[in-house]
Amino acid sequence: MTLFDAAGAVIARLGGSQRRISGTSALGSPLIFDMVGVAGTVAMLEAARRARGCFYSGFTSKCVDAAEAASPAPERASVQVLVNLNVLAEARDDTEVVGVVPTQTCVTTELCLMATDGAWCRAKVGERTGWMRKLALRQNRWAIVTFENFCPKQGR
Repeated sequence: MTLFDAAGAVIARLGGSQRRISGTSALGSPLIFDMVGVAGTVAMLEAARRARGCFYSGFTSKCVDAAEAASPAPERASVQVLVNLNVLAEARDDTEVVGVVPTQTCVTTELCLMATDGAWCRAKVGERTGWMRKLALRQNRWAIVTFENFCPKQGR
């Protein structure tokens, strides 16, 4: 979908589904629009977190605290990926996978935004730029944190 102003200039390019529309403004700013009241990933994440009592650190059985589950710095955060993490073309699940970050890899984000289902961070991976989701479901059962908000090699 393309949005135009009254003069016909492009304001934004968007795509998505009934649950989430995302894209980029003509100025290069990311946009995320979530439909209010529609159960989706956020409901599944919260149900899994309540059922198990926490968010887990990657594929481990270690629970993380609230600070570890929170979004990293809004810009230029150095994060360490805890799982083999898909990098998506847009900040939503129904989009192209543009790369995979291997576990234990440090990545510098361009920016991070909060959506209804947690933080999404944009980063350059190889030749492509894409979005990494902070919170995910492991085997549709366990709520996990996919990356730490620091890189141990570079300090906290």
